[in-house]
Amino acid sequence: MKRSIFFTVALLVAVLPLAGQQQSAPVKLDGEWAVTLTLPLGDTWFNMFIVQKGNDLTGYLINEVGQFDLKGTVDRDQVKFTWTFPDGGRLLDITFNGKVERNTMSGYAKVGEVGQGTMTAQRK
Repeated sequence: MKRSIFFTVALLVAVLPLAGQQQSAPVKLDGEWAVTLTLPLGDTWFNMFIVQKGNDLTGYLINEVGQFDLKGTVDRDQVKFTWTFPDGGRLLDITFNGKVERNTMSGYAKVGEVGQGTMTAQRK
């Protein structure tokens, strides 16, 4: 009986740390995404290209206005990144906070002090 309990405890001690490591792995976001940002004044579309190194994200968004570098992080299925967008001679910081599910990101983008809107991205 003691041997069985010892074996069970030893197995749990060996396996539980591995289970925690597997759960903390970030989702893979590398590649091209089609983005829709919905604001009170209307929708804006971008193509987004992400390079991922561990939890760190870099890349850019591009549309008819120009190309905008992004930086961010991913933690499991939670993603956050920021880019700067020109608006009437000033630059607005846009910060996206969202969740990744398979080939889709969804959440909210805070646009400077102007407000926020919904944002979705679909992997291309």
